[in-house]
Amino acid sequence: MTIEAGLKADRVLKSSLRATANKAYQAEAESASKLARKGNEIVEVLAKLGERLFPDDFMQSVAVGEESGRLAEVMEKQAKIYGEAAIRGMNILARIATGLVYLIIAMMVIYCIVQVFGMYTGQVNQALDWADDPNKFLQGR
Repeated sequence: MTIEAGLKADRVLKSSLRATANKAYQAEAESASKLARKGNEIVEVLAKLGERLFPDDFMQSVAVGEESGRLAEVMEKQAKIYGEAAIRGMNILARIATGLVYLIIAMMVIYCIVQVFGMYTGQVNQALDWADDPNKFLQGR
C-alpha cells in the first residue's frame, strides 16, 4: 500500500517495516530507510538486512517486481501467499490444540472410571470379607 501511495523509497521501507508490528523488522526500519536514501534499490536494501528477515523466494519476487516496475502488484501477491500460509498454519495449530483437548478430556474420564471402579471393587471386597467373617460386619470393620 505504501508503494502505491507515491511515497519515496526510504519512507516506503520505513513505514512498511514499522507496520509489521514485529520487533525484528521494526529494529531495521531506520537502517533500511538510510540505505534507500543513499540510492540503493529496494531489493538491495532488503538483501542487506539479511536472510533471517527475508527468505530467498521473497527476495526473488521483490527483484522481479522491481525490475519489471510492478513491485506493488508483486507485493500484493506475496501478501496473499503469506496470508494463505498463515491460515494453513493456524488451521494445523487449531487441529493439534483440538486433539490435545480431546486427549486431556479422555484421560480425565479414564481416570474417573478407574477411581469409581476402584471404589466399587473395594466395596465388593469388603462385602466378601464380611461374608467370610460375619463378626467383622457386626463390629463395623
